[in-house]
Amino acid sequence: MKSSKMYGYINGKIATSDKLRFMPEAKTTHYITTVKLQPKRKKAKAVEILFVSNGKVLECATSNIFMFLDNTLITPKDSGRWSGGEKHAETDEIIF
Repeated sequence: MKSSKMYGYINGKIATSDKLRFMPEAKTTHYITTVKLQPKRKKAKAVEILFVSNGKVLECATSNIFMFLDNTLITPKDSGRWSGGEKHAETDEIIF
């Protein structure tokens, strides 16, 4: 697995979960869901847990998620569950 210059992973494995975090807009306030999902992540030999709901990508457990599809940067839509923030702005600055 390669590390990108933004300290993320390229071609890293991700475990998915439909168990959503309480108060996801504040990543540091409630990690119980993330902690409980660590055995699933480790069993899958994944680097991160990706929260999904009804087929939609919401967020990762401990990191931000960005991906490219046909040269287009894709990020989770701000639905009140994810607020963008500093890393999102940094990524825009690096890429664009």
